[in-house]
Amino acid sequence: MTRVAPVTSFAALALHGLAHVPLRHVASLFEPDYVAWCAATLPAQARKPLAADGPAIGAEADAADAAMALQWLPRLHATTEAFARHALVDLASLTSTDDAEALAVLQRAAPTSIEWLRADLALAANAFEIWRLTAEPALRDTCAAIAAALEKVPAAMRPTRVDVAWSLGAHGRGFADLVMVGAPAAWNAIDPDVSAVVALHEHAVVSARGDYLAREWTALRSVARALASTTLRDAHARWLASRDLGSLTPILPAAVRDAAPFDRARVLAALSL
Repeated sequence: MTRVAPVTSFAALALHGLAHVPLRHVASLFEPDYVAWCAATLPAQARKPLAADGPAIGAEADAADAAMALQWLPRLHATTEAFARHALVDLASLTSTDDAEALAVLQRAAPTSIEWLRADLALAANAFEIWRLTAEPALRDTCAAIAAALEKVPAAMRPTRVDVAWSLGAHGRGFADLVMVGAPAAWNAIDPDVSAVVALHEHAVVSARGDYLAREWTALRSVARALASTTLRDAHARWLASRDLGSLTPILPAAVRDAAPFDRARVLAALSL
């Protein structure tokens, strides 16, 4: 059975921050609806630094080609306590963190946007952590529902570990050892089945070969075919209809490009692998 649990405390904080940062194309986890919900719900200190600086951080990251490196930030520390111990140390001066690969990726990138985001996360950390602790019991219930949804598909399709964060919405992030997905929340319209679909897609992307476009294309087709005869079929169609496929335009066949959004899954399932 897939282990499904809330993301670590620092990952929750970092993903909360990234949801406030507009980036180009597939690197973006920006969620305007989440930002608006935070403004109406969260303590000011947990959101104001990020809301004020997010667009400028995103522009700096895009200009420095550091947007993809930023995706590793949630893995840098295991806890907000570990982050607090290192928050005043420049990224370039860090010698070890809870994830050596994340540290190496972030240190290779241009640091300005990353350091800026780290500073804002440090300002928001205490207030956000208080809110996170009050919200986590409900998130654990949601994790159980996502795990049950994943049981509807063959074991070979499932990732071994799924970490769940409120702020990701219908987004996901895949790594060799885990995938991160969003959860149903007051600010979005997804359900546990959609979260499960995102987890399956991210796992398929990580498992595929080739460059980004090739892996995405393989995952889109393989997941569509695999889910076409399962009870996750409708959730997959809804998720795919909401997805911006613009970054895949160079490799999409006309049948997919021209399909109505809710027909994309059916068309993809009919394509040969």
